[in-house]
Amino acid sequence: MRHHLEGLPPLCLLHGNADELSPFSQSVEPAEELERRGMQGDGIAFEFYGYDGLSHYFAQTADDATTQQMFQDSVDCLRGFLDGQE
Repeated sequence: MRHHLEGLPPLCLLHGNADELSPFSQSVEPAEELERRGMQGDGIAFEFYGYDGLSHYFAQTADDATTQQMFQDSVDCLRGFLDGQE
């Protein structure tokens, strides 16, 4: 699969492995490609977070701890990228 990743800003990829609409692989594969490109020196800054049991409608299906962790990870990821800007 070819991924069009050129020109993207830093990415926070968050995905539940129980997503019934968007397969988990749709985040895993780009994350693997981003990792590969990063090792070659031409990567994009990114963080990938996978969550057990989280579906597409995470707030309705995951336990509160998982949902809260996902929200915290998203804030931490964005804050980390913003703090790194000059």
